[in-house]
Amino acid sequence: MSTNFFIVPIQDHNELVAAAYFKRGFTAEESNDAARLSAEAARHGIRTHNAIKALHLDEAFGSGSQGCVPGAEIIEKESRFSAVKIWDAQKKLGQSTAYRALEKCIQMADTHGVGIVAVDNAFH
Repeated sequence: MSTNFFIVPIQDHNELVAAAYFKRGFTAEESNDAARLSAEAARHGIRTHNAIKALHLDEAFGSGSQGCVPGAEIIEKESRFSAVKIWDAQKKLGQSTAYRALEKCIQMADTHGVGIVAVDNAFH
């Protein structure tokens, strides 16, 4: 694996990556989530989730092959516990699903001390 790294200002990176996802049919929110996660991965040296790899995987397994559904809406299913949510992600972009789940867990933890989101039909 190459050890050459090219530094791109984060704003330029995020605009470019978001535009690439948007062109593939993802919503602006999904595109921005994908760019945000790719930037964090690159910042931490995690090459498996940087923008180039993420876009390649989306082409091979995601929206390019009908595996991921751009703009999919998360459906919340019934749960017996107020600190547990069950979602059907309908193959929504994984980065967006993850950020929404994280936000929901934090919100529930503020109330209950813990928050759990179980996701069915996740893409990645």
